[in-house]
Amino acid sequence: MEACYQEFMRVGRFWAVLIIAIVGAFAAEPLVRHSTGPTLIAYAIVALGILRAVVMRPLAARTIFVGDLDLRKLLIYSVIVGIVAPVFGILIEMALPPNARGFDLSPGFDGHFALISVTAIVLAPLVETLFFQVWLQSSLARWPWLSVAVASIAFIAIHLRIDAPLVASALAFTGVRAFTRSSGAAVIGHTLTNLLAFSAYLFVGK
Repeated sequence: MEACYQEFMRVGRFWAVLIIAIVGAFAAEPLVRHSTGPTLIAYAIVALGILRAVVMRPLAARTIFVGDLDLRKLLIYSVIVGIVAPVFGILIEMALPPNARGFDLSPGFDGHFALISVTAIVLAPLVETLFFQVWLQSSLARWPWLSVAVASIAFIAIHLRIDAPLVASALAFTGVRAFTRSSGAAVIGHTLTNLLAFSAYLFVGK
């Protein structure tokens, strides 16, 4: 697995380094009138790099995506990670008193809704999984629990908020990568989570 990871990352190393810019772009959004532009551009550039690496090293990419799971287990874990975990977090959040429900410094859904949708549903799961669940966690692979903790904290930090659903999702994304070695379950689960959030926004409201 690690040999495949190293082979894959050698192809996309330049693009992976650009993810550092994403963290800065994401954190700067509240300072640029809540524009999603910087993040969209950064994510799109890195996503192109990922696709290039997949095309050039398909076997390595497949190994990283599937990990120790077959297709059936991959889909099951994706649903658990992407839907069950955030819903569990929502239930915990609802049970907490108002003064214990965390805080939110993010711009939310302000700005161009279509651009934010593309970024969150299409690009973010792919790019953030590469950074947090593949790159960062692989650097701490000798210590699975530490890799889960560090990657989860970093994932929460760039979202500029903390609440039970986000914590549950962060732990689910990083946990499934650490203990199944599948980045695919994290990507699909992240997509489902963001799709669920945007559906709730559209049909329930802010």
